[in-house]
Amino acid sequence: MCIPKALSPLVGLSIALAMSAGAQSTPEAESRAHCANASRIVSSGRPAHKETDALNTLAGCGKLGARTIATTLIATRTEHDLGVLERFHSYVIVWRDAELMGAAIELAKDPGATVESRVFAIRDLLWTVRPGHMFEYNRLVAGIVRKATNDGIIITPSCRISSLSSDNGGLVGTPLPADYATRIEVVLNQLNADSTTPVQVRNAAECLL
Repeated sequence: MCIPKALSPLVGLSIALAMSAGAQSTPEAESRAHCANASRIVSSGRPAHKETDALNTLAGCGKLGARTIATTLIATRTEHDLGVLERFHSYVIVWRDAELMGAAIELAKDPGATVESRVFAIRDLLWTVRPGHMFEYNRLVAGIVRKATNDGIIITPSCRISSLSSDNGGLVGTPLPADYATRIEVVLNQLNADSTTPVQVRNAAECLL
């Protein structure tokens, strides 16, 4: 994955503070320096061969890690490659974080973003509401299957494959708001009801219903 993006002022400030503290030879200062370096690599996309290690490092960097992943998530708005998106979002769904939720909502609602990036953002939101469930891109864009029978309409939510775990744990920089599930449901309902939204995005949003 290589999705260059200029650092936001907040991320830049966080990195500057961490690098300044890194001048002290203490384990805590070294940890801050490692986090600052990982944030710089992921935010800029350089050097690409170190990006995977940097993404793994950010898992232990609290708010800076979450913020960096969130800003990079927004930077995927022009991405079409499903492989690139799948790899990056595997680092997103391990978080249960307010900043990341906000970034996913922003991207899901962005009419200028690619369909692929919006669907993956919706998948992040679905995972936030239903952690432990597996969601696959092709099934998300297919949406809910409705089949007419003699007994009426059978509705099958094909977008949700299976339950992997009931564990609600996850990495946290900023805790999710108490009403996070309601907020996500409102956004996905709006997307599903908007006829100007691409059908693949509407289908993915419908998966929560």
